[in-house]
Amino acid sequence: MLACPRCKTALTSTERKEGELHYCDECGGSLLSHVIVGDVLDLLLPELIEEFDGDPQFPVLPDDTGLAACPRCQQIMQKHGYLEQDKVMIDSCLPCGLVWTDPDELAVMACMRSASFQASRDDLERHTAQIKEQEEAGRQGRLLRLVVRSWRRF
Repeated sequence: MLACPRCKTALTSTERKEGELHYCDECGGSLLSHVIVGDVLDLLLPELIEEFDGDPQFPVLPDDTGLAACPRCQQIMQKHGYLEQDKVMIDSCLPCGLVWTDPDELAVMACMRSASFQASRDDLERHTAQIKEQEEAGRQGRLLRLVVRSWRRF
């Protein structure tokens, strides 16, 4: 049985189609495979969207919990910022492929993931529009050169 790295309470386990998820009934933390983090965040997002009115602000979640041992192998997990930002510091065990998130971190991560995807979509749309403008300008330039060549023949 796995124990919570924060409060040492036995973790509750649940199987989902996305994979196995362990959570602490006492402190609210979650342990999941790094492979399914994106799937879990995508599952949380529709619920979170209903709760937010407009553009959510991502608070910096304090991480004064110190280092945590992996519930599976007992090695000290590495701390790192989600999406390379310091708003959410998550704990990862690379050998086991597990990620520990403290309470509220999954919700903020889901919102950050959504905002990151939206920014990427916005960038793609802007880039596509620029390419279309350049292509249109190129077509107009070619058409103008064709007209000028045609006029020179007369």
